[in-house]
Amino acid sequence: MRADAVLCRLESASVSAGVRSLSGALVDLEFDLGGRTFRPLAAPPWDGVPQFADAPPAAHLTVIGGEWPCVPFGLSAHDPVKHGHGTDSFWQLVGSDRRSVHLAIDYPEGHAVARLERTIALSETLPRVDLTLTIHARRAVRMPVGLHPILAFPASPGGLRITPAPHGEATTARAARAPAASALAPDQTIAADGITMLKNGGTTCVWDQPGPAGEDLVFLRDCAGWVEAADTDRGIATRIEWDAATLPHLLMWIANPGLSGEPRLKGFRGIGLEPVASYYDETHEGAEGVNIAPEAPVTIRHAIECRRVSAKVATR
Repeated sequence: MRADAVLCRLESASVSAGVRSLSGALVDLEFDLGGRTFRPLAAPPWDGVPQFADAPPAAHLTVIGGEWPCVPFGLSAHDPVKHGHGTDSFWQLVGSDRRSVHLAIDYPEGHAVARLERTIALSETLPRVDLTLTIHARRAVRMPVGLHPILAFPASPGGLRITPAPHGEATTARAARAPAASALAPDQTIAADGITMLKNGGTTCVWDQPGPAGEDLVFLRDCAGWVEAADTDRGIATRIEWDAATLPHLLMWIANPGLSGEPRLKGFRGIGLEPVASYYDETHEGAEGVNIAPEAPVTIRHAIECRRVSAKVATR
């Protein structure tokens, strides 16, 4: 099956979307905001699926964008695949109707995770999509888990103003953990107003994106279960909500452009606003994570919604 193969299309009066088999990903999400359409999720800038003579990159990178679950999240001792078996494998269609779908994937024998199930449901009346992820375990384990929505940057000019829920400490990645093309100074505590140091000695506001060219990770500890990205030039805000009791933190992946570790894939831009129970995208065993057990499957609920906001008045 091709990495970009779509299992089904969903449609309601207010929302349309595609569901990709690889990663069980939500793609091509489009909201109707009173006769004006808006597509909040990022998509790759290349056409189709790139072909490589040898040693191809991870499959999900070739079709990067959209939103998908990561079990386990990032790099961990639980799974040889970054972001988990479900990220680079094909999900099965369990059932669907016009505006909702139920997907599942079985994990390999011996894995602590037995099965993932996922539902995606479009609202009939609101520009909103509601999602659930259920994790079934083979054995009791504490494992990093995350969700991976990537929002698109607006076409130039313009940008996104990021407003996170109340949260604890916000930091930039340590040098050893930061992407190769990072622009932010490593291991910095970010002020409440978002101001932080750049490697070149200047400053930037991480709440205003896209910022300086580069690829960075920013970690918000104990984020209260929502984040909003407002395109004030167009007067539209995208809000991501999630179960913060299960996924307590928020990881921002600033890809401007991203994928610096895979130079064959060039030009991808967007911002990952990723609810996580992890520490950045590499979690030591027994540290941050979700406790799962065979007798107690874990279900995580989250949503993506758009709304109109006051547009910025351009000055000349």
